[in-house]
Amino acid sequence: ARGIRRSDIRKGMVMVSPALNPEAYWEFKGEILVLHHPTTISPRYQAMVHCGSIRQTASILSMSMDCLRTGDKALVHFRFIKNPEYLRVGMRMVFREGRTKAVGNIVQLLPNTTPSTVTVRSKPNKMRPSSSSPSENMMKPDNEPRKPSKRSRGRHRGNRPFVRIPV
Repeated sequence: ARGIRRSDIRKGMVMVSPALNPEAYWEFKGEILVLHHPTTISPRYQAMVHCGSIRQTASILSMSMDCLRTGDKALVHFRFIKNPEYLRVGMRMVFREGRTKAVGNIVQLLPNTTPSTVTVRSKPNKMRPSSSSPSENMMKPDNEPRKPSKRSRGRHRGNRPFVRIPV
């Protein structure tokens, strides 16, 4: 496996023949049976999807019913939250979160959406100042003494180990 970095591989990935024409999908439809849910499941509900070696949070985009309760069976449109995954029609899946449990099969793989229709939420960058105007950032001195982080307040100070001096 030359030319493959460790950072290119994630937990749950599988090796397949190129003849299978593998493709990762963000969205899929599954026929699920709700085994248990304390209240109701409706669109935008998020839970962990287990399907083969895949374990990732997915969001419900739409359903064949308005809401699902324990014992209901429905066709549900899912979308993975973090990464597209390699799926096949007919794969068994478990949908769970807390005490909620549902099982089912993947019945349809939906073609990947174009980048313009994908909603990407960026995480706030702790290194970048939060203020929007550059003039505000220039007024703050960069050499201001900083309070040590919680991690550095413990046993070690920088790279020096904590030393006890006998009394």
